[in-house]
Amino acid sequence: VNIFAGKNISLLLDKKGILYGLLDYENFNIDEFRKLSPLKFTHVSVSFDFFIAKSKNNHFYGAGSNIYGQIGSKNFSTNIKEISMIPLKGVMNNSKIDMFAAGHFHSVFYSAEEQEVYAMG
Repeated sequence: VNIFAGKNISLLLDKKGILYGLLDYENFNIDEFRKLSPLKFTHVSVSFDFFIAKSKNNHFYGAGSNIYGQIGSKNFSTNIKEISMIPLKGVMNNSKIDMFAAGHFHSVFYSAEEQEVYAMG
């Protein structure tokens, strides 16, 4: 079990890969801690007010603030409450991403095979 906390996001990734969290940080209520997706995840990175997660099928997902495009959505909102796929473009083949991190206003992805670093936000 892994627990992650940002200023405005709290997540739990259980040993089966189920991701639970609280994304409505404006009206915090621990009873609203819920399963975020039917998908199973392998890794999570949490930042100040958003997160990114890699699913077992090698796709990336995120939710929270996207004000600077840090989770890749065209919805530049301060509070995306539903988890959605991050559209990795170009040479960013999801299965080739070895490491990733959620920064303050950006996300970074690294591919050892391609020896490339990609960023959003």
